[in-house]
Amino acid sequence: STTPNIDSLAGQSLLFERCYAQSTEAFRSMATMITSKYPACYPTSKGRNAGLGFRDLVHTPEPTLVDFIREAGHTTCGIVSDSSLRGAFGFANGFDYYDDKLISEPDDTFRVRTTEESYEAAESWLSRNFRRPFFMLVQFPDPMGPYDADQRFVEQLSNSSFYSTPGTINVSRDDNHPINQLPAYHNVKDETVTVGELIRQYDAEIAETDNFIGKILNTLNRLDIADKTMIVISSLHGEALGEHGHYFDHGENVYHCLSHIPLIIYNPKGRSARIKDVVEGIDIMPTILSYLGVNPESDLSGSNLMRFFTTSKPELNYPAFCYWDNPKMYSVIKGDYELLFMENQEYRLYHIINDPEEIHNLYSEDDPFAQELKSLLDTWLEENHQRALNNDFKRSYGPSGSKKPLSVPPKDSTIR
Repeated sequence: STTPNIDSLAGQSLLFERCYAQSTEAFRSMATMITSKYPACYPTSKGRNAGLGFRDLVHTPEPTLVDFIREAGHTTCGIVSDSSLRGAFGFANGFDYYDDKLISEPDDTFRVRTTEESYEAAESWLSRNFRRPFFMLVQFPDPMGPYDADQRFVEQLSNSSFYSTPGTINVSRDDNHPINQLPAYHNVKDETVTVGELIRQYDAEIAETDNFIGKILNTLNRLDIADKTMIVISSLHGEALGEHGHYFDHGENVYHCLSHIPLIIYNPKGRSARIKDVVEGIDIMPTILSYLGVNPESDLSGSNLMRFFTTSKPELNYPAFCYWDNPKMYSVIKGDYELLFMENQEYRLYHIINDPEEIHNLYSEDDPFAQELKSLLDTWLEENHQRALNNDFKRSYGPSGSKKPLSVPPKDSTIR
């Protein structure tokens, strides 16, 4: 296993097997998670973005997750390692302490800090602030290209036959996202690379991140606050490992390999279970606020997942949406199916359980279920477009146009 520490925590938590990000790139995905708002976008009949969208989500005067937590009396800390999450873009709003430092001094060469350096920053802040109620967001830089995990994590995977995947791909020297090539930002000097070896290096970054997550969990135990701490582990997007010609990259599309993300929620007073319902990244904010006992005055698009701690059958049956703007590509997932709308006006329907690589297009104009998903996706796009034009960030809807319930009773709990 590449993730023994995460696996151990998942066994004590709610593990949502089918969580989906609302975009497949860090800036866009984080913006939706901290606002619990869907992105603003044009309907399919248009051709261009409205010019209002993810950046407006971050800079909207409406409070974010961090604002609500801070108002509830908690000190707030953010430690990020992705240049697109810099405080200058609005992500520092609401944080008492926001560490987005990517270089040591102004004259240093730009570099993203390592996973270990991110852990050390988190450990330092936590050791100084654990005695008071706190919220800490830690965004690790990995797993993401260029793959440069410590060699010991690469070596521990050296004996697995899984990485004997045949085939090589060329290395692109173009900054754009190439098809059937390795993106230039991986900084590989060779002309070609072996696919299996890159998958090993990717998994090594997962193992390294798990190692430092384990260290943070050990710190919570050492400080004797683990039994008072809600822990959420997720990701901003997935990574393509060759699906649809995209190698070791993200963004550019909304296929399942990129929109599907992990979600683990540990509640020290709650049950553990594996949840197969479809949920979204925007559900994280209302869930944390519910744990805090905070009922926000503003409407949120996400659903409160705390109900899964008290019942195994909440019967949500909500769809999940994902968006990419250039080239335009949108998706809706409901049940076992995913409908994608492509920029060339093409629709594709996949059974993502039986066909996880999305090879067999099942879409038909004569299929009532396909048309139901098409109507759902078109309505979602139109609703979000109108909200953008009106600057009216209101609650979105669940299946058949019904609004997602958010009203939650206060919980007698403390979030750290």
